[in-house]
Amino acid sequence: MTGLSTVFRHRSSSPEETQALAERIGRLCATGAVIALTGDLGSGKTAFVQGLARGMGVSAACPVTSPSYTLVNQYSGTGGQTLCHIDLYRLVHPDQIEDLGTDELMDGDHVTAIEWAHKFGPDLWKEDIDITLDIVEDTVRDICVAPRTAKGEALVEQLIQMNS
Repeated sequence: MTGLSTVFRHRSSSPEETQALAERIGRLCATGAVIALTGDLGSGKTAFVQGLARGMGVSAACPVTSPSYTLVNQYSGTGGQTLCHIDLYRLVHPDQIEDLGTDELMDGDHVTAIEWAHKFGPDLWKEDIDITLDIVEDTVRDICVAPRTAKGEALVEQLIQMNS
């Protein structure tokens, strides 16, 4: 963390609750936001991105799926915003990241959500927020939303206000 202190913690009891939290975050995301998602297999990272997309106005007719094999999916939301969903799970070496064209995908014209963002170590991305999903029980997740930039700090503070 870069000296930012505000952290939002939430215990989700279902995938739907995880998506509802992510939907609120999606409504708060400004174009150019970068979100790093970490958690074990089955922790709810893709479910989180589904809610994020809903909050950004991505049509329900456009299913948000894990890009495990395609590595990158893009979805058009309302107001000209685009959600770029990246999944690094199948990559084996950090050099492969360059082949994805992440420079263009994170050029400020998208909201970017990166699953397995810290697979090759911290600080590969200039993420605004880190979201960690920890499995507690079968459907229960502890979710931590931590800012890494001033933009991320503002988003987390807004999220806290929405939930108070």
